Amino acid sequence: MFEIGKTYMRRDIHQQYGGQVLGRISTPVGCPYIMLFTTEPDLGTGYSDGWRSDRQVFHFLGEGQQEDQTFLRGNKAIRDHRENNKALFLFRHLDPEQVEFFGEVEYHSYHEHRTADAGETIRRMIVFELKPVGAGLDQLPTIKATFTFPRDFLWGAATAAHQVEGNNTNNDWWDWEQQGGGRVFGDQTSGAACEWWAGRAEEDIRRMQELNTNAHRLSIEWGRIEPREGQFSDSAINRYREILGALNDAGIQPMVTLHHFTNPLWMAHRGGWLHPDAPAWFARFAEKAVSVFSDLCTVWCTINEPNVYAAQGYYNGTWPPGVSNMGQYFRVLKNMLVAHGQAYRVIHECQPEAEVGLAKHIAIMIPRSKNPLDRQAARLIDHAFNGITLEALHSGRWRPLFQRREALADVAGTLDWIGLNYYARYAAGFRLKSFGLHYAAPTGSEKGPGEWGELYPAGIFESLRRLHRQFDLPIYITENGVPDEDDTRRPSWILQNLRQVWRAVNFNWKIRGYYFWSLMDNFEWAEGYDPRFRFGLYGVDFETQERTLRQSGRLYAEIARSNALTAEIAARYAPQIYNELYPGIDPAEFTL
Repeated sequence: MFEIGKTYMRRDIHQQYGGQVLGRISTPVGCPYIMLFTTEPDLGTGYSDGWRSDRQVFHFLGEGQQEDQTFLRGNKAIRDHRENNKALFLFRHLDPEQVEFFGEVEYHSYHEHRTADAGETIRRMIVFELKPVGAGLDQLPTIKATFTFPRDFLWGAATAAHQVEGNNTNNDWWDWEQQGGGRVFGDQTSGAACEWWAGRAEEDIRRMQELNTNAHRLSIEWGRIEPREGQFSDSAINRYREILGALNDAGIQPMVTLHHFTNPLWMAHRGGWLHPDAPAWFARFAEKAVSVFSDLCTVWCTINEPNVYAAQGYYNGTWPPGVSNMGQYFRVLKNMLVAHGQAYRVIHECQPEAEVGLAKHIAIMIPRSKNPLDRQAARLIDHAFNGITLEALHSGRWRPLFQRREALADVAGTLDWIGLNYYARYAAGFRLKSFGLHYAAPTGSEKGPGEWGELYPAGIFESLRRLHRQFDLPIYITENGVPDEDDTRRPSWILQNLRQVWRAVNFNWKIRGYYFWSLMDNFEWAEGYDPRFRFGLYGVDFETQERTLRQSGRLYAEIARSNALTAEIAARYAPQIYNELYPGIDPAEFTL
């Protein structure tokens, strides 16, 4: 019988871990549950698990139990001898009228840990009774699973300068758009985009706060900051300082990308990334950017998706400069990797504490059949698109297809972190008619619009595993999203992908944060403003500039606030995949 005012002895039954629990104390007859809130004095650092007074412990005792269950604040189970989850579920959903305060009791604890103050200590305990909630204990739902992320995990979204700023007239993409001829969907031009440059960036930063995000990935426009070779614009620098300052003031950590698919016109006119001096040009820009923004940013992404930029502009020919030449694809990609290496060094010279990485798009390639030719095609495409970049960054080995191999010593080891952009999976094969390689979404799979690949959430785990095994570096998921005009797929996509991210986190891979693509609808490169390619958590009416928070945005805000995926959230936002995420539990059970 637990009585107020009586002194109790606390027994250590997990001495090897430094944890202590109450031993063999029963609840009063007729009282279904008692919650013991233990106030711990600061015992120093001798405990191996670091328990201190700011990590208060909740003890739940069920009627007739002989041992208790101990939970840390935040619903993380440390010991659960009797699986008394119903008591914990009750506690999470109590209102004040369901709790009756019994009082405060004192108990003695004798511990033998290697601490300066080992010996008898008096602790105090507050005792509550949980009143009935109108249903028998057998009818209460059991606790549902919660996929909790690390305490310091970053939740963010991502944008790119040309896609949101508007009137970016001094780069090669703007020039490309003006030429028409079907280069962009409907011969559209980026125009005002989302009007960030004209002043709407700050109001959208407030929207980031509404999403409960604590980080944002954005890019700065090279052509604005260096409009002419070697000449820098103070007005552009000041505008970016305003945007970065607003992010910091809002408690949102910026990650700044230096190159996100666009080049200054002066660079494009001199041959762009094919020019042998391109890496030096980029390093000069990086040095300037860090010198003027280092007080506002410490996390830098040198280049976004160099493999995508090189493939679209120099192999597929669908982006500027519109070239279709495999040799030029490899030359551009090599120059971009060398540029990254040079930028890495100048950034650290300017800002020793900087964290510098690169965002790598990984497209998963599988053979479309068991045919050996298709298997070889999948391997070749994977190497050309994924493997060659990762190997150069890791070891400095440059192995282009059908070209001379060499060492890129200045590229190896130039990462403090690696970024993952993940979207889709493709089935690759050898096309006999054209004697070429081909890839597309696997037949019969759920796919995105147009040439988009298969929507395959498990691929993000496979990609994280690949990066972890090859680099063993901190990883940021720098982009992950889905084109979805009516927002019907996006909630499921977010939950399914984050479930895979959580799985990876639990292997202790160094995953630091997740940046959803994108904060809002924007100018989607060759797809322009095609409504099928809307990526935003906020929808944008590009005629009125009105923003509308989508259902997926509400979902993401709840996840970021909770720092977790909960069964309740999944049941509300994506009941159609609930059993996939939480098998065996009917979402209709959520009645509290």
